[in-house]
Amino acid sequence: MTTKVKKSATAPTPEGETWLGNIIDRNANLIAYVLVALTALMALLLFNARMSEGGDDSSYICRALDFIDQGRYPNYQGPLYPLFLAPFIVFSGGVDVIGLKFTSYVLIVLGQLAMYFALRRFASPRLLLSVMLLMAVNLWFVQFGSLTYSEPLFIIFQWILVYSLLRLDSVSASNWRFAALWGLAVGAAVVLAMLVRTAGFGFGVAAVLFLLLRRHWAGVVSVVASVVVLFGLWLGVRTAVWGEVKNNDAQLNSLLQVDPYDPADGLETPQGFVKRFVGNSKLYLSKHYVKMLGFKDPDSRETSSAQTVVLYALFFWGAYVAFKRNRAILFVAILAATMLSLTFFSLQTLWDQYRLILPYVALMHIVVLYAIADIVRRISRRHKVKLMAVVVLLPSAILFSRSASQMDLLSLRKNLTSDPLAGYTPDWYHYLSMCKSVANLPQDAYVACRKPNMARIYAGGRKFYGIYTIPSSDPDELVANLKEHGVTHIIVGSLRRDPAKAGLGVINTIHRYINFILQKYPRFIEQVAIEGTTDTEPAALFVLHYEYAKPQ
Repeated sequence: MTTKVKKSATAPTPEGETWLGNIIDRNANLIAYVLVALTALMALLLFNARMSEGGDDSSYICRALDFIDQGRYPNYQGPLYPLFLAPFIVFSGGVDVIGLKFTSYVLIVLGQLAMYFALRRFASPRLLLSVMLLMAVNLWFVQFGSLTYSEPLFIIFQWILVYSLLRLDSVSASNWRFAALWGLAVGAAVVLAMLVRTAGFGFGVAAVLFLLLRRHWAGVVSVVASVVVLFGLWLGVRTAVWGEVKNNDAQLNSLLQVDPYDPADGLETPQGFVKRFVGNSKLYLSKHYVKMLGFKDPDSRETSSAQTVVLYALFFWGAYVAFKRNRAILFVAILAATMLSLTFFSLQTLWDQYRLILPYVALMHIVVLYAIADIVRRISRRHKVKLMAVVVLLPSAILFSRSASQMDLLSLRKNLTSDPLAGYTPDWYHYLSMCKSVANLPQDAYVACRKPNMARIYAGGRKFYGIYTIPSSDPDELVANLKEHGVTHIIVGSLRRDPAKAGLGVINTIHRYINFILQKYPRFIEQVAIEGTTDTEPAALFVLHYEYAKPQ
């Protein structure tokens, strides 16, 4: 008599799989929506209702104002973001700071969703959800949900590019009709990204490199043709509306110089660009990127060659494995490598701003985690899910704690209800309070200051004259410069040289400018108002007396 063996009703679990891995796979979409909601919550709790001290967010708004008021084409730093902001300003009837910031909030949240939908059919849900978690609790990422910088919009176009290109690659190379359709979508993403940030042309470079590697000739032709045609159409529209627009070469020229602030140092050499790449690699990888992984103190300024080499090794290993196994991760690696290379070669190391690599952080996370997952699988196939959970959850917990420590709900409440300047350090509080008071001056008054775009935002859109440099040490030339521009008043603030600490010096460009004049014409300025006291980092408003500054 033979004994029948009862078959298990449950399918055998593949080696290395666990209940955790199965739960993630079965509920990937639900978990993704939860992580998008977490991103929205974190961005809300970290919402900053004030304009940033960096000034670029104010500059974008001011260019949108100039477009609305004067029809001026916003040529500097990419025209599309100011054009994107303009309808919201028109709709609100003025500069609604909170409303404009909320557009970034929406874009950041949509960016997380866009990443998931761009890659969910081509990459492991565990990998995508891990990256979404790391981004959702990342202070440096979610705080852009309340800054009017161009990065959130740029990120949206980045994921549109990924989505479109992967579908183009899925189309048979002989199917020219669908290749042309998806190539048009890729071309649109490239052109729109270029109009947000000039570096967006790297999207096109990455797309073509990937298609060449895949030998997708129809895709190459359709993408190149789409970019040429669409950018040509934009140039035609721009010329028809604004006439011949002079390209602003100041930004490009400054990038080619050894020192962007001193043309006398000449242009960078090939060896200098290589040195930039090495220096920027250390800055942005071992300093900023490691912070975004949670493994370095947020205030740390240290760089590490060893950490940089390790990150490069992980990245290249991830790209190599993706080349053999996953075309979607391969394109992500090519895209990240292209954009980071452009950044590292083109920028002087003195810029040192993490926002310059922010759009590519999720791309880097994907490739690095893909590499780590492959290494873990080789080490311990049985425990790979548990080990990867530790790899993801540990930095996520650290990042969450650091984000939580930066939440300032009291200042946010005051900003929204009573005091829009609450939360600024005293130097900025007094400076911007003085700028706000300028709105009460006669209409023919024209005020000079160090941060004219921020001043304009808080003065109800009133324009200021910016003094960024001292063109001469000759008092008469300096007076003539102010008179030529119609300046009637000047604000002298106490803005800290080191934003984190008082008493270590102030940004003294205007102080020096005025002192050159006072050495010859001591009665040229007269104080008419002050915010703060002499021991609380004050800001003072002076009226200019040209009648006391006549050359003998």
